[in-house]
Amino acid sequence: MIDVAAPSRLSNACRNHYGRIAQNVLCLCDFDMKFTYVYTGWEGIAHDAQVFLDALSQSHNQFLWPTQ
Repeated sequence: MIDVAAPSRLSNACRNHYGRIAQNVLCLCDFDMKFTYVYTGWEGIAHDAQVFLDALSQSHNQFLWPTQ
């Protein structure tokens, strides 16, 4: 959850339980601490697993699975 600047028409959708305007961001890193995947745009309050499952479930998100 990171603080964001949102247009006033979207501020209620992005408000977290502390009353701040924020957005959930899913960032995945490899063992060298380099970002390999970033998923943004989840508004409001959501559990980490909910954001992760949404990233997995939609093909247009282009979530990269590791090679076997």
